Amino acid sequence: MGEVERYRNFCAKRSSEIDVIQPPYNMFWRYPEKDEIPFCRTHDIGIVAYSALAQGLLTGKFTHQTRLAPDDSRLSTVLFQPGTYERSVDAVDTIQPIAEKYGKSLAQLAINWVISRPGISSALVEAPSTEQVEDNIGAVGWALSPEDYRFVDDATRAVFDALPDAKDMFFNWRNWELQRRRFEPAKPPQKKA
Repeated sequence: MGEVERYRNFCAKRSSEIDVIQPPYNMFWRYPEKDEIPFCRTHDIGIVAYSALAQGLLTGKFTHQTRLAPDDSRLSTVLFQPGTYERSVDAVDTIQPIAEKYGKSLAQLAINWVISRPGISSALVEAPSTEQVEDNIGAVGWALSPEDYRFVDDATRAVFDALPDAKDMFFNWRNWELQRRRFEPAKPPQKKA
C-alpha cells in the first residue's frame, strides 16, 4: 500500500478526504510517478508539485565549479550529494539547447515539463524577485515537440535512475516528530495520579 493510499484510508476513518497532495516532483526527482501520481489520478486527487526546479539545479545557475556555502541547506539533500550533483549539472547542460531552441529559459522548460505531466495540477516555485516571477510565467502557453520531450525526458531520467533508493529528497523528513505524529491515531489523555 502506497503512502497516499495509507493517508486516504486514515482520513476515511475520520470522515474526511484528501483533495490534493504536495510531493516534491521534478525532472530529477520522479518517485511520485511510481505510486502517488497513479493513485491520485485514479481517485481524482490533485497534485501540486513542489521543487519543480530541483532546488535551483534546473535553472542552469549551477556548474561543476559551483561551491555552496557550508551552511546551505541544499548540501543535505539527495540531489546535491557527490555524484548526483555532477550528473544533474551534466543533464542540465544536455537539455540547455532544447530550451534555447524554444526561446525559453531552463527554469521555464523545467516548470513546463512538470505541469505538462499527466495528473499534475500545478507547480509551486519560489520566485523572490519580479524577474523570476516574470520568467516563471513563460513556462505556460507552449509545448515541446514529442521528439524534444522524449530527449529532455530521457536526459533527465538518467539522473533519477542513478539515485540511491532514498525516496525522500530531504533525507529523513518522515522521522521528524511532527510528521511521525501527524498520521498516528490520537492517544487518549492520561489521567494524572
